[in-house]
Amino acid sequence: MAWIRSRYPKIESVQFDWNTLEVGAVSNGIFAESYNLSVKGTFNNNQKTIIFIDFRLEHSDSIPEMSRIGMNHPPRIKRDGGIYIYE
Repeated sequence: MAWIRSRYPKIESVQFDWNTLEVGAVSNGIFAESYNLSVKGTFNNNQKTIIFIDFRLEHSDSIPEMSRIGMNHPPRIKRDGGIYIYE
């Protein structure tokens, strides 16, 4: 949570949906170069929000490390029939 708040101070809490946890190969088009562990959730107890947290992995069964955490997409919010970057 501290990592997320350091980048997005308006995010006070995150509710992860652990059923969305997924590990997928990241490739250069030919070979799997590495893997990405991704989990989706909401934040600030608002069901209209969307957040994805990603970890770069060397192997599909590697243990995630905080030094490899990232976000491939900024936090978003659903409103007015669209999905927008959360301010």
